[in-house]
Amino acid sequence: MLNENEIIMLVLGVGVLALLSVYRSKIKRIHFIASMRLAFYLLVACWTFTLLEDLFLYDLMNVLQHICFASSAVFTAYGCWRFVANVKKEAGQ
Repeated sequence: MLNENEIIMLVLGVGVLALLSVYRSKIKRIHFIASMRLAFYLLVACWTFTLLEDLFLYDLMNVLQHICFASSAVFTAYGCWRFVANVKKEAGQ
């Protein structure tokens, strides 16, 4: 059975994806944004798999969901690390 909160998360994620595509040129100026953008794409994929697991192929969708969550966490951590490294570099440390 589909849960309302899962549908809302996917709708909000797709909305943010639309905003990312509209402001793509401005967002590209940030050096570390590629990993953060990939992490967000993986989250949207995860939310999609969460909905699909209720409809068919539960085990496969569940595994894909958890792989996307873990991968998203890795790319988010890498993006944060790059951000901190960039701040230290600009501060001259």
